[in-house]
Amino acid sequence: MMLILVAHRHPVQKQAAKKMHKLALAFPQFHAHFIEDELAIWNLLSPLELLDEDADVELQEYIIETVFGILTHNENIKGFANNPDVISWVIKALDTGNEKTKVTAANIFFILSTYNDKKLVVGDCGGLKSLLHIIESEEDYSSMKYAIKAIFNVYDQMEQTKGN
Repeated sequence: MMLILVAHRHPVQKQAAKKMHKLALAFPQFHAHFIEDELAIWNLLSPLELLDEDADVELQEYIIETVFGILTHNENIKGFANNPDVISWVIKALDTGNEKTKVTAANIFFILSTYNDKKLVVGDCGGLKSLLHIIESEEDYSSMKYAIKAIFNVYDQMEQTKGN
């Protein structure tokens, strides 16, 4: 399923992403796969690399929702937070996604910002700019809420770093 996401183009990728999302919802043990296989995260998120404002919003939505579901497995937070591409791809989803994708992406940033070692990475990679843009321009309070929580976590870490 993961190789289909990487090897094919949009229509096939979208179907594969939809199946991955359903697998992640139906089988929590599927989440452990992302701890065991370092390439699994890249394979899942790589279709987002090529997306822009004209992106297939359903493909983006399925992938981002799958990531969110996978992050419910605590061990995966570290794996995703330590992958430099994850933050840039989630930023892209925040900037180009539909309303549902933006809520989920903001929530992903909130979850990743709880991982102590990577709070500053979220801020340093442009995540704060995208999160602030969500707060300024969104009418959806769910995405604003998660954006504010993520920003607070990053700010809190910056303050703690200054104090040391």
